[in-house]
Amino acid sequence: MEVLLDYIQELNWLAVVVATFVAFAVGAIWYTPALFGKAWMKSINLKESDAKKANMASPIVLALVGTFITAMAMGVLVQVLALTTALQGAGFGALVALAFLATNKVMQAQFELRTLTYNAITSGADVVALGLMGAILAVWS
Repeated sequence: MEVLLDYIQELNWLAVVVATFVAFAVGAIWYTPALFGKAWMKSINLKESDAKKANMASPIVLALVGTFITAMAMGVLVQVLALTTALQGAGFGALVALAFLATNKVMQAQFELRTLTYNAITSGADVVALGLMGAILAVWS
């Protein structure tokens, strides 16, 4: 545990914050109607009128906190693996997204009877977001 705390203390916190907001922005852009928002809403049977009525404050705050925690963990892993280039960080971030997030989401989504479109959209967002996050953290470590 001591070693983990050492790595956390050595984090470049500016890089963690920037990586958090960049990854968060990917999600914000990814789910706009201009990109995948309409297809995603259709895949979960969400009507635009219902989405407009929803109070999004809590989901946004939770997403931001979760993204920050992910950036912290990625920052530690980037240090441990001594990744120093954008390509190394992006590759690692994409691998983490595919190996842990996408596989878990696809398995869960199948039990929830979600469509392949849903799986592709949500997993794609994770791959892009964590790829960018990894790139930022590797370059700024």
